Amino acid sequence: MQKALHHHLFSALGIGLIFSVTEFIQPSNGTSAEFRDLLRPFVFAIIIWTFTLPVTVIILDAHEKYCLQYFKLPLSILLALSAFIASFPLSFLIPWLIATLELGGLERNLSVMNIDLYEQFIFTRYLKVTAIVTVIWVLANYHWYKTRQERKDTSRSPKDHVNEANQTETNDPGIKTQFENTTKKPTFLSLSKKTLGSDIYLIAAEQHYIRVVTKLGEDMILYRFSDAVREMEQLNSAGKQIHRSFWVHPNGIVKIEPQNRSYQIRLTNDDVIPVSRSSKALVDQSGWIKTD
Repeated sequence: MQKALHHHLFSALGIGLIFSVTEFIQPSNGTSAEFRDLLRPFVFAIIIWTFTLPVTVIILDAHEKYCLQYFKLPLSILLALSAFIASFPLSFLIPWLIATLELGGLERNLSVMNIDLYEQFIFTRYLKVTAIVTVIWVLANYHWYKTRQERKDTSRSPKDHVNEANQTETNDPGIKTQFENTTKKPTFLSLSKKTLGSDIYLIAAEQHYIRVVTKLGEDMILYRFSDAVREMEQLNSAGKQIHRSFWVHPNGIVKIEPQNRSYQIRLTNDDVIPVSRSSKALVDQSGWIKTD
């Protein structure tokens, strides 16, 4: 919490300082910059953070809780969406505060506009505010949020996942679930809320998640790809890691075709998986390729 506070506080002040220095070097009014002209960027930056930060928290939390089991949006898109939503109240609030605090910078007198010009002006202002806020917000926060997510994911060890799976089973001891015989199934299957069975065809790395494809369906699971592959090896599975991001089981293979001095594997769900050149020999020795 304290690190987050420091990041957002210093980011807002840093953005304000950058625009203040820009205003001092090249004043927007064409003359020498006054104190209010230097203060205006700080007010602008603080208001951006005050509105956009809570919107971002809500968007990221909702995406993690309700969307990840179906799809995963890039972090940059989520941050841009947060800025887009927050820009609507900001397009009204920022000019009002600047006028109230007499910080200058307003070019139009809204009180003498007719309704058509007013609507056009509001829409144009919203587009400008949205563009500025989105660029500032994504550039200032992308690296921090990405690092925080990576730190959060790597802090979840395989032991944590095992404990979660055991907790799921012991909560309802009288009910048999699909994960009843967990000693013969990898731990990550116990973290899925879907009925996937145990016939795993594909494990694919998706940033901090793995996409698991089985005979019954597929799901996105928060789990390290390397840990998932290690578990499959410990279970003496016939599958193999044929790429740094893909593990494949022969039961899911429909066809293996030559591709760029290596192979590509077509699965039963129509996924086409590349085989890295370093893994070509592994596929050659696996007996997966059927010869006439």
